[in-house]
Amino acid sequence: MIWFCIPMGLFSIPIYLESVPKNNPVMMASSVTIYLNLMAMTLSTPGLLANLVEKSEIDLDDTKYSKKWVAMLMILYTVVIIVGVIAYYQSKNFVIMCPAMIASQIMLAILITAYLITFNLVCTSFIAEATDLTKEDKVTVTISCSMNLVKKIRMLKRGFSPLLLSMLVNYSVSMIICSYSGLYFLKLGKYFTSLNYITSVAMYLLIVYSLICSCDEVFQALSANNDKLRKMSLMADDDMKHKILTVLEIIREEGPFTALGFFDVDKSTFMTIIGCTINYLVIMLSFNAT
Repeated sequence: MIWFCIPMGLFSIPIYLESVPKNNPVMMASSVTIYLNLMAMTLSTPGLLANLVEKSEIDLDDTKYSKKWVAMLMILYTVVIIVGVIAYYQSKNFVIMCPAMIASQIMLAILITAYLITFNLVCTSFIAEATDLTKEDKVTVTISCSMNLVKKIRMLKRGFSPLLLSMLVNYSVSMIICSYSGLYFLKLGKYFTSLNYITSVAMYLLIVYSLICSCDEVFQALSANNDKLRKMSLMADDDMKHKILTVLEIIREEGPFTALGFFDVDKSTFMTIIGCTINYLVIMLSFNAT
């Protein structure tokens, strides 16, 4: 699938660049960058996902996942493809470019859907395990399972860390470029082309938000049994109480997911990405104005 997607993308680049205004260096650089960005993501992410699945040690066949993110992504991708076909309908290379664009977009949609399903499977498995622990009444079993959850989340962090850095940085760059391109073509009166880029921004936001939410939900699930452990410590003897307090301290010291240690990944990260996108968009617009 990857090796089919890449040639289709490469084939459509020179045709697509013909429609980009040559008198705007920012637009030319943005167009080339977003294609290179998508190819880099297509090549790097499958290996990073395989690393995540290996670290998580889950059975992908027995774990359920939420379909809401996948459904929303499919709706947005369908809109992107339809609007893209309409936008380039008047192009002289439409007959060549349309099949290449549709094929590459469908392949990318399948790949990204696989990414979302994998994230969801891994995170849902951990959350389900933490939820099942709330029904356990034995102190020793609760302590043992809590420590296993700590070990498991540390493995998940190692698996997620490079993937978070790669995907968040790449999709943030893609959002900046698509936002600028959408505004640029809107100014030129090419409304369908502008809508194509703006819809792409919404799609990237969905992917970033779903990834951040998944990581944050896993981190919050680790602390779901803290109140239960505290209540158990009140009725336990000194030796058991010491073990419970040690487990609580270990859980408390566990930080959130990080992108290879460069920054923490929690729900506030999403607003930070939006803020950075707006800042860089203003800079690009200012540069273009000069």
